[in-house]
Amino acid sequence: MKFQTLLADAKYEEREKAIAILVKSLRDVKIFDKDIKAKLKENYDLSDKEAAKYLQ
Repeated sequence: MKFQTLLADAKYEEREKAIAILVKSLRDVKIFDKDIKAKLKENYDLSDKEAAKYLQ
């Protein structure tokens, strides 16, 4: 799945939904939240606070 392409082309609301789908997908395959947070920060330039918001 090419989430980066989806995010690059999406409007803000669609980007929010795409990140939520990505987080759910990673959790479904048993990726730890701290690793998901690191990936979000690395790939999508999110701050700690922004990344944490998606993990709630």
